Amino acid sequence: MWYTDGMVLSDPGHALEFIGLAARFLSAALSAVSLETRNKQELLEITSLMLPIFRRNFSNGFNLKAEGIVKLMDLVSRQTVNSQMPWWSVPETMRAALGCYEIAHNDADRSFCMKAYSLCHNTFMNNYIVSDSPGLLAVQTRDENGAIIDSIPAVPDADPGYHTGLSLIDCLEMIDEQ
Repeated sequence: MWYTDGMVLSDPGHALEFIGLAARFLSAALSAVSLETRNKQELLEITSLMLPIFRRNFSNGFNLKAEGIVKLMDLVSRQTVNSQMPWWSVPETMRAALGCYEIAHNDADRSFCMKAYSLCHNTFMNNYIVSDSPGLLAVQTRDENGAIIDSIPAVPDADPGYHTGLSLIDCLEMIDEQ
């Protein structure tokens, strides 16, 4: 998030990516037997912030009409600034939804997480995966109307370890753990 030209810009995809990583860490840390009471209280306090942050960024970023997570929005006007929808933010949001599900404390929150997960899963499978490509490759980027566009948002060579689809492996493990 940064301030420029009277706008407070936010990248919902990166915020959702962070939430997924943080929720995964919090779930693992809170299950540690040797966790001291003070540390557990601090982690629980952080945990209580994850779902509201997830909800806000999902609501800000998910383009329901074209199905995808927009690249950039202005938090002041609540308007999209960059409507491109890169592929990687959808599986990252799936991990965030499942991670928040793991730390949610009530059925309404868990239901929201499953709805977000389902929307992103279906979005990814129906709009980003090219079913007739070798290895079921994902298209890189789509526009606000859902059309595939010639824009490369991130590649593993320039962004090692991120935006590679590894979040999907976490999703499989998290589903298996349930």
